[in-house]
Amino acid sequence: SSRRRHTRFRNVTGVQTCALPIWLHDVIGLVLLACSILILASLLTYDRLDIPANTTKPNVPVHNYIGIVGAHIADKIFFIFGAASYLLPALAFFIGLGHLLALLNYVQRRWLWSFALLLACMGLMDLYSDWLSGFKTTLNLPSPGGVIGQFINRAFFIHFGKLGATIVLIT
Repeated sequence: SSRRRHTRFRNVTGVQTCALPIWLHDVIGLVLLACSILILASLLTYDRLDIPANTTKPNVPVHNYIGIVGAHIADKIFFIFGAASYLLPALAFFIGLGHLLALLNYVQRRWLWSFALLLACMGLMDLYSDWLSGFKTTLNLPSPGGVIGQFINRAFFIHFGKLGATIVLIT
């Protein structure tokens, strides 16, 4: 029966349509769960001295639990997303669960809002970078909001002022 092979839902007109095959939801869910755990371990055990480009004497052995690959992944993620990087594993984990569990099926359709939350956090962290200067030095970041947070504030929110940008980003 096609009911077993495909997820079915009703669109706005009430007509039943087929979405992705169920096995593909399982694969996507498992990949997202695995990636979220790997990225979390990489981020939590990140040491900027593991990367040879950051120092003349890199750590031997690498301190990152995922090895040199994890050190490079964490370095790039922190550079791009800043301290908001810690949201990535949580978001990937819940979206992965949404693909695996029918109870959380609605979560898989919320990825766009997850992205909006990530952008808002990056913008806020860059906006209040004076309060988060420890992240900048410890993690070797261009800004606590990463390059994306920096870009968001320099390109768009510079015209709003700090209070106006805070209000827009929070809402």
